[in-house]
Amino acid sequence: MYDGLSEYMKFYEDHKEYMQKMGLDHNRLMKKMRILTLLSMADKNIEIPFAQIQSELRLEPNQVELFVIDALKTKLMTARIEQYSKKVLVRSVVKRALSRNHWIQIREILSAWKANVRNLKENMSVGEEI
Repeated sequence: MYDGLSEYMKFYEDHKEYMQKMGLDHNRLMKKMRILTLLSMADKNIEIPFAQIQSELRLEPNQVELFVIDALKTKLMTARIEQYSKKVLVRSVVKRALSRNHWIQIREILSAWKANVRNLKENMSVGEEI
């Protein structure tokens, strides 16, 4: 659905000179793409094994936990690290992009909220008349 670290690495290899010429910091971009890739993984799975994170994000085994902690500091996702079972348990994740269905759902929720506030306001003004 969204490009991740693997796609970025292919792009970088094909356009390395251009990116260097533009002054883009490959290491910073790698970190951002790792975070975005982790967000995509978290959006699809409520449990993510360390091995999968290590593989998809191209990390060393001893880097996985520290990377997840750094990713959690962005507040783009909330999760719990289970060291014993070596997995991340996802509680929530910010979507990378919203689909048409997401926008429709948001509109419906806001419309219902607006109607509830209107009803509350009407009920409060009726109470004042009594």
